[in-house]
Amino acid sequence: MFSLGSLTNLRCVANTVSRIFAQQMIRQITCTTVHHTPTLEKNEDVGTDGSPKDEKSSENDDKQQELPADKNKEEITSNKKSVRVRKKTMQTHPNLPHKRIKNLENIASIVTTVNEISCVSMTKDFEVTATVTRPCKNMSPLQMVEMGRSIINEIGKVDLTVMELVKLPPSYNFINIQNRGLAMMFMALLNNSAGSISVVQVYREAMGGLFGLDIRKADARLCSQKLVHEIVNTSLWNGRNILIPQQTLYSYDELVYYGSNSDKPGTKISPETGDAFLQAIGTWTHFHKILNSVKNKT
Repeated sequence: MFSLGSLTNLRCVANTVSRIFAQQMIRQITCTTVHHTPTLEKNEDVGTDGSPKDEKSSENDDKQQELPADKNKEEITSNKKSVRVRKKTMQTHPNLPHKRIKNLENIASIVTTVNEISCVSMTKDFEVTATVTRPCKNMSPLQMVEMGRSIINEIGKVDLTVMELVKLPPSYNFINIQNRGLAMMFMALLNNSAGSISVVQVYREAMGGLFGLDIRKADARLCSQKLVHEIVNTSLWNGRNILIPQQTLYSYDELVYYGSNSDKPGTKISPETGDAFLQAIGTWTHFHKILNSVKNKT
């Protein structure tokens, strides 16, 4: 049996424990920070951080919402990194010095594909002197070299050879390798002991831009057939006389041929031959522009 004194002591202990526990609970509640969203008045906007918006920011948001969809797209695309596509300019690679261009009299223009090599020679007076075409499909390296020599011999002596420079996508890697190989072959065959530049290259894209031709597809030939027929038929381009002897190129029945032109037409020119013809005109146009600019400065 507990005595009255012991019961009183137990009550005091219990009251003390409960009082201490209550104080600890109050401290925990007061030390805890409670985040809440403030009450808003009617029609009051809230920002992204939960705070009320000011009038200026709400007006800016309204203006952004009123912008048309196209304007928003333009702003989005303008923030992205823009990819610059450098447009090919009309120039030879490597560039020729003025003295070298001034001494040129006759050039050979060569265009190569996996099927054909075409060459058209032209003087500085825009007179076509020769047209040579050779098939080159499925040829061995030795056959390629022999064919290159035959083209050079048939064209005759020229002061400079201009080759088409083409860089196709990686999916056309075989064509890229063959074009580079043919360019190196002609550079080796035409190398002279004097050490001067004998072979230069011109970008197809730059040549197409000079004639206003559509070359959007990298693997497509210049859309030159109609233009070539027009030039051969009228002997004019851009107000300049193009001298085309009958034994080199001529038009017959809405087409352009080279070779014999007696009763029966010779051989219909291929896109490669047409491109070589235009490349010769474009190269001489570029050279005359350089010579005239130097003359005007002096």
